[in-house]
Amino acid sequence: MARAETAWRETLRSITIADLATDVTSDYGPGALGRISTWLNTAGT
Repeated sequence: MARAETAWRETLRSITIADLATDVTSDYGPGALGRISTWLNTAGT
């Protein structure tokens, strides 16, 4: 189990914020990041 945890963490370390942004845009369209930004800025208000 420890080897699986180590492998998972190593994989996650290789993912950048830019990678995530690219995936979100690819999966949900170019307006998705703007909608997420709006949602985050209004959350908790």
